[in-house]
Amino acid sequence: MSEETRRRGKRRLRRAARAALKGLAAFFARLNPVPPLRRLILALVRPPVRLVRAVVAAVARAVRTVRRAIRAVRRAAVRSAVRAGRAVRRCAATCRRHAVAPFQPLSHAPNGASPSSRNRQQRMAVRSRRLEVAAVLAAATVGLLAAIYGPGGQDGVREARASSSIAEGVSRPGAVDAPAAAPNSGSTAGLDPISAGQPPSVVAAPLSRSVPVRIRIPQLGTDAEVIGADLSPDGGPPTPSEADAMRAAWYAGGVSPGESGAAILVGHLDTYDGPAAFSGLGQLRPGETIEIDRVDGTTAVFAVDSVEQYPKTDFPDLRVYGAVDTPQLRLITCGGAWTADGGYDSNIVAYAHLTPRGT
Repeated sequence: MSEETRRRGKRRLRRAARAALKGLAAFFARLNPVPPLRRLILALVRPPVRLVRAVVAAVARAVRTVRRAIRAVRRAAVRSAVRAGRAVRRCAATCRRHAVAPFQPLSHAPNGASPSSRNRQQRMAVRSRRLEVAAVLAAATVGLLAAIYGPGGQDGVREARASSSIAEGVSRPGAVDAPAAAPNSGSTAGLDPISAGQPPSVVAAPLSRSVPVRIRIPQLGTDAEVIGADLSPDGGPPTPSEADAMRAAWYAGGVSPGESGAAILVGHLDTYDGPAAFSGLGQLRPGETIEIDRVDGTTAVFAVDSVEQYPKTDFPDLRVYGAVDTPQLRLITCGGAWTADGGYDSNIVAYAHLTPRGT
């Protein structure tokens, strides 16, 4: 065998070996012989890694947002401080000019006299005036901050609570209990005019039913909207919510103001922000008027008969809500003493009857 033949045989063998190795590599690649433990570890690790990446990205976004907000607040604070500083400097300059104005002629004194030539008394006077101006500015600043950050509205509430009882001489139980004449007769009701200091009142004819929309009490400066409402869950009269503290609630299931019977209107005396719709109701006096605008365009005018105060534990339901034959009105609010439970211990009821002055 020649040398050339041996070389050809070796080349064929090498080509065959390479082809066999490539085939084995392709075969094992198709099998993907990954150990089961490795596959389990990858399945357990990949989801937490993705979650951590998402959390890190969210935290980075939140940090960027907070940094931008801090920069914006810092810029706003710097701008506000600059404006406040300018205002203070202008105010100080103005006060300084007014404070040293009486001594300005010294700077123009003859023989070249200058402000440094002022005597000790003059210099102390200037300093004392500056101190006075600074004290006034400090007091004004403290007062402004107290008005802004102090407990707002408490003075108004105390003032309203101070008048949470009825005035002297406004209670006339006999005027409420007196039998009234027939509504169409135009006669008087015998309401004890001597004790009230008023002439006998004329009983007006009843009006047709109409929804009330507004109540005015000129003597108290009351001018409030009237809203219709149902009985409270415990069966008591309707009570306006805190949002409707400046409104009066009318029991829509009962008599409308002006009809025969007793119409019921309930309102708050005050709130934590100040006086409410029926503030000062206990100060009404017999003979004063209550005007109620109705949806039909008419105004029912009532005259006060009596204002009475009852403890909530002994409230006369029949006397207040009982049936009557003439057009009457009951205004109800809280009153008495403020209790530790956060409410009043009494109710104030104003009794009134319809007069012929309505339109």
